[in-house]
Amino acid sequence: MPPEIPSHEPSDLEEAKALIEALKGLVMNLYDEKETLKHRLQLLLRNRYGHRSEKLAPGQSPLDFPGLKEALAASGLNAAELTGDEGEDDAVETEQQPGHGRRRLPEDMPRDVIDYDLPADDKTCDECGADLTVIGDETSEQLEFVPATFKVLRHRRLKYACKACECCVKLAERKDAPVLKGFAGPGLLANTLIAKYDDQLPLNRQEEIIRRHGVELNRSTLCGWVRQTCELLQPIVDLMRKRVLQSKVIQTDDTHVNFQLGKAKRSDCADLEGDTDAEANPASKSKSKLIKKGYCWVYLGDEANPYCVFDFTPDRTRAGPLRFLNHAPPESHPGVEDQQSLGRRSLGEVGWSGYLQADAYSGYDEVFKGKNDAGKPLVVEVACWAHARRKFYDAQNSRDRELAQTALRAIGELYVVESRLKKLAKSRQERGREAPTHDQVARFRQRRARPVLDGIAAWMETHQPKVLPKSPLGEAIGYARGNWTALNRYIEQGYLSIDNNASERALRNVVVGRKNWLFAGSEAGGHWAATAYTLIEPAKRCGANPWTWLRDVIARINTTRLSELPNLLPDVWLNHQS
Repeated sequence: MPPEIPSHEPSDLEEAKALIEALKGLVMNLYDEKETLKHRLQLLLRNRYGHRSEKLAPGQSPLDFPGLKEALAASGLNAAELTGDEGEDDAVETEQQPGHGRRRLPEDMPRDVIDYDLPADDKTCDECGADLTVIGDETSEQLEFVPATFKVLRHRRLKYACKACECCVKLAERKDAPVLKGFAGPGLLANTLIAKYDDQLPLNRQEEIIRRHGVELNRSTLCGWVRQTCELLQPIVDLMRKRVLQSKVIQTDDTHVNFQLGKAKRSDCADLEGDTDAEANPASKSKSKLIKKGYCWVYLGDEANPYCVFDFTPDRTRAGPLRFLNHAPPESHPGVEDQQSLGRRSLGEVGWSGYLQADAYSGYDEVFKGKNDAGKPLVVEVACWAHARRKFYDAQNSRDRELAQTALRAIGELYVVESRLKKLAKSRQERGREAPTHDQVARFRQRRARPVLDGIAAWMETHQPKVLPKSPLGEAIGYARGNWTALNRYIEQGYLSIDNNASERALRNVVVGRKNWLFAGSEAGGHWAATAYTLIEPAKRCGANPWTWLRDVIARINTTRLSELPNLLPDVWLNHQS
């Protein structure tokens, strides 16, 4: 609160001094308020118009952080050992930057050869008149585009009859269609799903694209195909979720996705994309109440379970992660009818245990409270250094710019260690050697990252009393110190990561998509979108072609036994293709 300023003139020297002190306090409060508003304005301008990159300016030495060289020396390291070569295992060849020339076209791409020949009159020698002989050619390549085409698959079931007794008639069996009573083939269904949730083409745009090929399809028909395809492939999604819950570490993050509140009667099209695009940004307040902010969550498994499963919730409460990780009480689970209609999880599963890496969102706190019979946490928190670094990066726009940049240089040293690990693994792979084990990675981090972490902790303890708690730098230091144990945890295990940027990258498609299709038509539409992302993103993460994989799975899933479903997972499927 600002100090009170007397309304009357000072009558003596003491009152004048008191007035001066009150005015000084008022000026300081106004200055602090101005700096806070200025910082917020700069953040808003940067988010709206500025670059998203958070790289430091060139020429800043990361070893300038106070006490870092001393900490390295105390642990038996010097500055050169932090980033330089150290023995045979650490020998890394200089990485050559890729060239900027034109890339060669793939050799397996179909090629049509167009020959250019001389006219018959020019095939004689200008000097002696003898016939010319072909001695070679000059070849250049041009990349051409052939638009996608539709074709009709006519299924003929041959019918046989016995002419002798005229009592026996047999009809050849046909595989069940992917969509009940539908005429869409597996490739068309896969393309519709990928075009909407990977290429960010809303179904009304797909309708126009298909019309250019001479085929009339209503948007409502495409909506029905999306829903039925998601329901058809729900067993694959459930299997991915079970595999993710077998991971030793799960990364998670979330982003908002608007959805329309339900009506009495809804169609598939209204569930997926709403009735009209205008409803996404309603002009009146009464219509704006029909749009609610939902959230899409992603859960990434470890390297043994390389899947990312998406989940949709109508709000951002702790119920979402608790239910996904099977830590919610039984009464909080949706009913059986809701599970069948929305593709929800099966009940009675054992609560997941392991490392959960996320931001400092308080909704995860309930997950970390669970204990096993020995009294140890079922889920161990691992914080994200990218989130901590971002707060120091934003603090550069405040009056504590130099201190913020000092912290950024120190955090950069932690990422230098991680970069060193990646180069080491790449070098070993190129030399035909095994990748570093998790124990080796943990020891590597303990030796090189631990001194940096200790230096950052000492630096924050020294400077926190010197900055205002509500200032940008004060909030950055408070965030880091409040999550310090979780921020240090990644050096305990070699399979942990310094940040959860992988989960943020997995949500990129959702963020780009909502700028195109604007909102989900209902809560059910949000769940179908989560199912579609769960099908597409793991395929991309495993290196498979999403369309090729989806087309094959859609064609085979109706005839695949439950015990053989794991063969349809993208990484297993990809191994069988090679």
